[in-house]
Amino acid sequence: MILDVPRSTLRTGDSPFLFATGRTTPLECDGRRCRVRMTSPIAISVSDRFRDAAAEWGDDRLMDVEDALEVKAEQALLEIEHLVAGETDVTFEVDIDGGTIRHEPSDDLAAFLERQADAHGVDPADVLEMHVDLFARAFLEDGGTGSESTPDDPRPGR
Repeated sequence: MILDVPRSTLRTGDSPFLFATGRTTPLECDGRRCRVRMTSPIAISVSDRFRDAAAEWGDDRLMDVEDALEVKAEQALLEIEHLVAGETDVTFEVDIDGGTIRHEPSDDLAAFLERQADAHGVDPADVLEMHVDLFARAFLEDGGTGSESTPDDPRPGR
């Protein structure tokens, strides 16, 4: 969302609405007015499929589940942002206890999610959740069929 605000608001942070509802990024200022871009994080649920894939991926790398969930979330979000917007960086956080991922989408991804959501009568968060879930099993070495024993794996039972 693009807003036109007084330049003084950006300097002093006097607008609680602007700063409480999301991140603001000044785009351009001329004279006494500035245009700012506001982005709000999108919260999605961590599916069982995603949690299981992250646990398997982490197990293969001797990582705990929390770290694996964070890395898998970053991988999925980076893939989506890169495919849609060409981005190479993402802003997100994983709430393990709450079972949610919060992501601040780029403007291009936010617009893409809005278009898909409108076309199918769902919320943009639901669209992002579906895309993240599609990448749940990406980067698993076995192609997503589950861990299989290999003769070179020194771990017991592998």
